[in-house]
Amino acid sequence: MLLSDIIDSIKPIHLIGSVSQQQDIQRLLTDSRELTVKGEWTNGRMDEVLFFALLTNKNDGAKYIPELYARGVRAFVLTDGQWLTANSQWIIDHDDAVFIVVHDVLAALQDLAAYVRSQFKGTVIGITGSNGKTVVKEWLYQLLKDDYHVIRSPKSYNSQIGVPLSVWQLNNCADNQQNKPAIAIFEAGISQPGEMERLERIIRPTIGVITYIGHEHDENFDSLEQKRAEKMKLFVHSEQVIEDPTHQNVRTCAAVMRALGYNEEVITERILHQTHETVLEVNLSALVDNVRYFRSLLKPTTKLTCMVKAFAYGAGSVEVSKALQSANDQMVNGKSSNGKWKKLVPGVDFSMREYSPGVKGEFPVYHVDTLNFDADKMFADLAKPEYKNCLVACEFWFTYKHREAFSRLQKNGECPNAGLIYTWESPIKFFKAYGHRVVDKPIVWVTPEAIKGVERVRLDVDAKFLKDYECFNVISKIEGQRHDSCYVFTAHYDHLGNLGKKVFYAGANDNASGTSTIVTFAAYYAKHRPKYDMYFLAFSGEDANLRGSTYFVEHPTFPLSQIKYLFNIDMIGDNNPVLYCEVSDEGIRGFNQFEKINREKHHFKSLHRGDLAANSDHYVFAVRHVPCIFLENEKGDAFQYYHTIFDNWEHAVTDSYEPVFRLVRDFVEEYK
Repeated sequence: MLLSDIIDSIKPIHLIGSVSQQQDIQRLLTDSRELTVKGEWTNGRMDEVLFFALLTNKNDGAKYIPELYARGVRAFVLTDGQWLTANSQWIIDHDDAVFIVVHDVLAALQDLAAYVRSQFKGTVIGITGSNGKTVVKEWLYQLLKDDYHVIRSPKSYNSQIGVPLSVWQLNNCADNQQNKPAIAIFEAGISQPGEMERLERIIRPTIGVITYIGHEHDENFDSLEQKRAEKMKLFVHSEQVIEDPTHQNVRTCAAVMRALGYNEEVITERILHQTHETVLEVNLSALVDNVRYFRSLLKPTTKLTCMVKAFAYGAGSVEVSKALQSANDQMVNGKSSNGKWKKLVPGVDFSMREYSPGVKGEFPVYHVDTLNFDADKMFADLAKPEYKNCLVACEFWFTYKHREAFSRLQKNGECPNAGLIYTWESPIKFFKAYGHRVVDKPIVWVTPEAIKGVERVRLDVDAKFLKDYECFNVISKIEGQRHDSCYVFTAHYDHLGNLGKKVFYAGANDNASGTSTIVTFAAYYAKHRPKYDMYFLAFSGEDANLRGSTYFVEHPTFPLSQIKYLFNIDMIGDNNPVLYCEVSDEGIRGFNQFEKINREKHHFKSLHRGDLAANSDHYVFAVRHVPCIFLENEKGDAFQYYHTIFDNWEHAVTDSYEPVFRLVRDFVEEYK
């Protein structure tokens, strides 16, 4: 695309430099690391590259412009603020390049992609869902490539940046030498409301495809219904929307082929025999799960015969029969065909609720019918002899929704069940640490895969309640020039501990990230004597209902009235560009100062103030009228490991560590 057309599409504030607007641009670049050291890229020259200097809370793409210029790049997009700061004189001196100045670099990239899409007249398939997007995209590519020139998202490019880079490929579809009609397949993923409208404007799918929508990345949505409604916004201009009710990828692909005009014979032949770069098999797991579920509702002595209706599943009768036979071999009364039990891995397949009693024995399993739930029928079933002393298995959020009924299953004397099994999607969580009591019956958390179709389980859990377990807070002080007021830095240094002898919950994000940050502040102020005294408080028992911090405010080592401002740092080991904050009423003036600093220095995209809650150690200070703020960064890449054994150094994210330090340090320097 000619540079002049690009400039017209993104409508810049102004241009700097003198590169010919007739220059042909072949590649968009948002990451300087994608260029090799020699300054070459696979399919073109450096003067065919346009670099978008994205500005985020953790990086400024403009600082890489001189390096890219040295490698031969001569076209750049940046904001007015970027070129007026550190790069202004350098940019003015290098007038053999063109600098396209815009209000927002990401918006400019998306505007360009939307323009490219508007020029494409072929069919565009847009795919969204919680998972399965990339699988369906790659499979469709292999199924359609003999008949179409297929343009598709590279890898899993489905974000606010990835989608426009994917759609840019349409710019080169005119170079198709295969004399085939062009078709495009793009993924779209969102993490919060408001994002899909921007992606829809870029993709504008002709055919919409919905894969499975589940609870993955639920953090920014109020409900599954809200998430689904947001995802459906991708299809407001689509001619057809495809969603297979069983959410099997093979059936979804078959439905897309039908929408494109393929007959059943071709569809069946290609699905069964096609090979492709993403390794897939005809997915019969849902069929197997259905058989296992309904078998679990029968008595153990009841035999089951299956009639195979293979064509409806897009596979042959032999494949379906083998799958059903395999399902029967894999689990018989909880045992494999050779009589061995499947042993679950603690922390991976299961965990115990922290207030569960010990339990040992073999138990039948009663699977709750969530599709046709009737509490009276459930209790009637549990009174039957075959379910005496059973464990009741159900999806956790369903039990929470119907907690009035399920709470009866937790108490002795209410129901003859032995305990409960809650299912939770992998990775399994050690939910909380409210271990100050022991309930009547054991509660086990398992992954859905671990319990589906299981009729009996064996448990051997040794639980001991340590009534007067002693913990410690760790306190240090750096003396300032004045002693009439002080700043306080807090973080909790403990986490969830062990599950048995071999499983350890390390808590790299929750909360080694916060503890290491206050240690960094201590080291900094030890070298740079502050104006006021500084206290550093590392609390224990935060996950056990704020026990360490509660003890401190009830037995303070210095008057709480002397606290000028308190900073509680908890779970900043993530990469969300928005920093979450909670502020006491007395801390509002300070929060306004934080926002002012962040607007000026762009430590984060923004600061989001939430309602004050008893979710971390700041709370016990806030209710005692101490000016304080809670700083937390969550709902990024690391949040999926929250309260799991995978919150460890291997999954640690440090993107927010330095921005948090600089934000608080700047606050201390400026706050009056």
